[in-house]
Amino acid sequence: MIDWNKPVETIDGEPVRVLATDLEDDTYPIAVAYKNSHSEKVVRSVTHDGRILTGRPIKFRNKKKRVWINLYKPLRYAIDKTPLKEGELIQAYIHFDSERAVIDTKNCIGVTPETFIATVEVEI
Repeated sequence: MIDWNKPVETIDGEPVRVLATDLEDDTYPIAVAYKNSHSEKVVRSVTHDGRILTGRPIKFRNKKKRVWINLYKPLRYAIDKTPLKEGELIQAYIHFDSERAVIDTKNCIGVTPETFIATVEVEI
C-alpha cells in the first residue's frame, strides 16, 4: 500500500506531486501530477494502491531513500577478541552519504578499526 503522505515516485523513478488525497470519488480518491513515459506532464486520479485504471499495473510507489550503515562489533571485542555470538547486539551508524560512511569507518567515536565489520547499502 502506498503512503500518500510520504514522497511518491512513478515505477520508472520520476517524481510525483500529490495534489489531493480526499477527492469525492470512492474508486479514484487521489490526484497526482507527474511526467509519463513520453515525458508529458499529466494529472490523474488514482486508486489508493496507485492504479490509474482498475486492473492495470501499479504506476506509483513510495520513494525509497538510499542509506549506508556501518556495522561494528561490540567495543569489548577490541580488548579481549571474544567472537560474536548469535543474537548479540552490535553497533550500527546510519549515513545518508556514502563518502561520509567511509570516513566514519576510521573516525567514529567509540569504535576501532578492529571492531569494524562492514558498510552495507540499504534502500529504505
